[in-house]
Amino acid sequence: MVNTTIVLLAIPVSLLSTFAVMYFLGFSLDLISLLALSLVIGILVDDSIVVLENIHRHRSLGKDPATAAYDGRMEIGAAAVAITLTDGVVYAPVTFVGGNVGQLFREFGLTIVAATLFSLLVSYTPTPR
Repeated sequence: MVNTTIVLLAIPVSLLSTFAVMYFLGFSLDLISLLALSLVIGILVDDSIVVLENIHRHRSLGKDPATAAYDGRMEIGAAAVAITLTDGVVYAPVTFVGGNVGQLFREFGLTIVAATLFSLLVSYTPTPR
């Protein structure tokens, strides 16, 4: 039950952080930014679940909670960072498109990049218990 609560909290925390970035960058909640947020929801859930599953696996091996949390994070840390960087590499160039299309898709790319970065941060901070 605690794991479910942690994953349920990871989504709004990541989204609220992304909304804060959008506000400071002057983005509005239009169709493009909502599309970006809807695309990134799966990533938000996946990051926390992967970390929690690995910690649970270490706990089932008989490790104490602190050791299991540390080992679980360290074991998949590089993979989680690589996935986040991959998302950034894929969507960040969209922000550099010129013209009218670039004005539209700048919000799209930066919203996805911000949300995935916050997702990684959230999956490493409150998720491991």
